[in-house]
Amino acid sequence: LNLVGLSDFYLNNLTINMGTTVTTLFSDDANAGLYISGTDYLTYVTNFRVDNVTVTGNGCGAGIEIRHAKRFFVDGCLVHDRVSGSSPDPTNDSQDGIEIVNCANFTLSNSQCYNLKTRLGGVDTVKWTRGFLFSEIRDCAIIGCDSTSADQGYDFSGAYVAATSYIGNRRFTISGCTANSCTSYGFKFANVARDGLVTGCIASNTGMIGFVFSGSSSALPVGAEKYNTQNID
Repeated sequence: LNLVGLSDFYLNNLTINMGTTVTTLFSDDANAGLYISGTDYLTYVTNFRVDNVTVTGNGCGAGIEIRHAKRFFVDGCLVHDRVSGSSPDPTNDSQDGIEIVNCANFTLSNSQCYNLKTRLGGVDTVKWTRGFLFSEIRDCAIIGCDSTSADQGYDFSGAYVAATSYIGNRRFTISGCTANSCTSYGFKFANVARDGLVTGCIASNTGMIGFVFSGSSSALPVGAEKYNTQNID
């Protein structure tokens, strides 16, 4: 279900089954169960609610993806039991449970992503999957969510992109969230994520690190160093 350029709406009590096909063209936006977006990175959709939406079934992309939006609520959503893949096998993130990009002034609450896998060499593994992905978000709250059985539970890496004036994740609060059985990281704050508050969160049975904080993977331009990961309590 694609909703592009639409504001002032609500979706509730909706189930989306993406089907059984595993091998698709690998791309971050190749396929999403529910896709909500502005028409471009400068044009935002606003004032909507997404409640009690469940997405299951296979394919690359995201279960629920929201881009270029402001002033919205996502509550009680569930993305589970998905297998992604491509030919040749992907070598980077193949699917996300819930993905939010270039969004502000929102609340994501009481939502869960679990059992997300990638088919590599014919074998289904949690590698290259993320429960929740956030990029270029600001002035927002993530409350009472759970990510279980994914490669990365919560990815707040962000990115500096001069062409779109993206300067990373900032001014966010995260509370009462859990990350369970994540192969690599429970909560990841990397590249350009800053000015955040994390309270009452738990990472359990993570393969590498429960909470990781790191600077940009490549040097930022002179004058942009202030966007590096910092000021997270």
